[in-house]
Amino acid sequence: MNTALPEADTLALTGLDRALVAFLQEVQPGADPLHGELAARVSHQFGLGHACLDLDTLALPLRQSAASLPWIEGPNSPLVLDGARLYLRRNWNAEQHIRASITTRLAQPCPVPENLKETLSQLFEAGQPSAAPDWQKVACALAARKRFTLITGGPGTGKTTTVVRLLALLQSDPARQHTPLRIALAAPTGKAAARLGESIASAVQKLPEPLRQHIPSQAVTLHKLLQVRSNLAQDAVPTLAVDLVVVDEASMIDLDMMARLLAAVPLSASLILLGDKDQLASVEAGAVMGQLCAGADLGRYNADTLAWLAQTTGADLRAWAGDGSALAQQTAMLRLSHRFADDSGIGQWARAVNAGDSAGVARLWSQAPDWGRDALASVTRLQAGQAHDPRLKALVRQGWQTWLQQLSPLKNGACSDAQALAALKAFADFQVLCA
Repeated sequence: MNTALPEADTLALTGLDRALVAFLQEVQPGADPLHGELAARVSHQFGLGHACLDLDTLALPLRQSAASLPWIEGPNSPLVLDGARLYLRRNWNAEQHIRASITTRLAQPCPVPENLKETLSQLFEAGQPSAAPDWQKVACALAARKRFTLITGGPGTGKTTTVVRLLALLQSDPARQHTPLRIALAAPTGKAAARLGESIASAVQKLPEPLRQHIPSQAVTLHKLLQVRSNLAQDAVPTLAVDLVVVDEASMIDLDMMARLLAAVPLSASLILLGDKDQLASVEAGAVMGQLCAGADLGRYNADTLAWLAQTTGADLRAWAGDGSALAQQTAMLRLSHRFADDSGIGQWARAVNAGDSAGVARLWSQAPDWGRDALASVTRLQAGQAHDPRLKALVRQGWQTWLQQLSPLKNGACSDAQALAALKAFADFQVLCA
């Protein structure tokens, strides 16, 4: 049995990577010494959060040996070779299910609300004429015409506000006057679910009175919605009794969870995914939202979509014309930040980083204000290998000084609710962010 992994050792393989190779070799030994290395690299990529191993990034001998892998044969093989990509079968199955489900949903008939144009005008005040399209209005219109929609946008672009208006739009459809939509709101984490519920409850109060009916504000975690108790592979997938599912922070959804979500939402229901395509990807394997929204900034709307949006919303989107896929026709990117101007410092930094413009980042850094020698040293000193630096401890203690002062008299006895709330507020006023 050959389990030598000469070149793969440089990847700092984990025990799990090596165990997989040992198991595969035991069940069906590979004749080529490079077979074990390929299997180890696939496992290693999975551990790093990648869905597959891109063979084009490897040396020629490794690429060539992939075709003779003994573990890619048959419909139940542990590995799958798909073009120049080598997958663990679990990841490949998830990708195929996601692809097939989205394709089917985009082809599903979806009745457009009878009062779509009028309600959009009611929800989005005309205001002063502007050359820039109202992307929130565009997103609502797109989501009202199909069973699957992606809405992406950076911080402060109004994703939650858009969803509230969309829910009001769909619930106000005269055809559903006596049967309100069954709506489920979810997010990947408890904190995100709570924030979504709070944001919706607040935004509902800003709607016209007649449009506030039947809009839920209670969101749950995806795990609760999809009845995940222990292991995705073991828990049966439920069929949700819903007409519409809205999932916020969708950039955090990994491959397995996305496949489960699509399996649980019936084809007769609509699914809307909200998220920032430029946010960090999920902890587990896959950057599903980011890949689905690839090219969203370009629009790539075809002639039919452009004409329909112009007629429905009055938006002129010819600058975003193209020959995009069916998914591109159902993807809306919110572009106007209500937190900071596009030409502000943070706006320029974000645009340069998202575009991978290293020269632009260097230029912005050189133009940054002079923070002083001590402050700059504090920034550059925050490195993982120096977490116990006494100077860092002093900075943290200084940041939480107010909290420490409020906490001191409470150590030896009970405190009132007001004191407890004041201490919690003081604690939250200073935060340490770790990359």
